[in-house]
Amino acid sequence: MFEISNPSLGVGSEISDMIYAGKPILMLFKHGLEDKISAYLRGKAGSKYVTCRVECHPYRDLEDAGARIRAFVDAHCTE
Repeated sequence: MFEISNPSLGVGSEISDMIYAGKPILMLFKHGLEDKISAYLRGKAGSKYVTCRVECHPYRDLEDAGARIRAFVDAHCTE
């Protein structure tokens, strides 16, 4: 899970590493900041060139973020 509300080269690099490793990725950002999120990162969700699961969602508060994280883990990270 990555919080992408603020630009960060480090987070982008970590996301790239996870894509390369084929791991499921959840990117969350604060609701209302849709126009501030990197188009490069948002474009990973749904890209035909990315073979792992990548989702990008807004959240309103920590409770909402927690619920999105739990749902993602339950759906994509069980063995």
